[in-house]
Amino acid sequence: MSALEADATLGRGTLIKEFTVQTGSSKTFYVTLPANTAGDLTLTWSDPAGTPPAFASVLDSPTAMLVNNIDLVAQDTATLANHHPWILDPDLTFERTAVRGATATRGVDSRNNAEKITIDAAAQPRRLKVTVNPVGTLQGGTQKVSLILSGVVPEAPVVSSAGFTMNPANLNEYGITFSSDPGAFYTLETSTDLTTGTWTNVSSVKAENSTTTVLTSRNPAEPRRFWRMRRGQ
Repeated sequence: MSALEADATLGRGTLIKEFTVQTGSSKTFYVTLPANTAGDLTLTWSDPAGTPPAFASVLDSPTAMLVNNIDLVAQDTATLANHHPWILDPDLTFERTAVRGATATRGVDSRNNAEKITIDAAAQPRRLKVTVNPVGTLQGGTQKVSLILSGVVPEAPVVSSAGFTMNPANLNEYGITFSSDPGAFYTLETSTDLTTGTWTNVSSVKAENSTTTVLTSRNPAEPRRFWRMRRGQ
């Protein structure tokens, strides 16, 4: 199954994500990597133009040209081990062939606007905390990013008891806050009778953070009403 097909099956924005990060604010969400399954996470963004040295004044400048530095990390929630992207040592200062030709290692990448984490398969399933973290000040304050996931299983949206709040100015209007992953689309559904299994779409929303709030209302003449969130539109 292609990434596009898998994303459509699980719900738009589940595996192929586009969202915005801002200075000083990371985006975090959780996924599960099943047993005997390898995982890939790839983060990319269109970085603003850097300021290179004057033409022909410096050859192979060792100074990084990355403007908006954004880090991707996946942490195993059981062992607290961090999975970092692949990196190469460009060795632009001494230009040593052995260093430049060395095998890639895993670490924090502060040079590139494309970062890829690969996680080897293991006998046991693992829950991963995925974090997209802007480092320092972003030019313009924000940066749009794309994140593609493979091998992992998303967590279902969860509405906690504290996530259902009434508008004190309108007792028939409610805010429903649920766990979410940025870039994913969700649909709010409602029903007046759980025994029929019939649900009606109320609204759809694209999540930008690890929690998202949607507004809904009820008819005061109804004895009861139920709501639920599902992935996809």
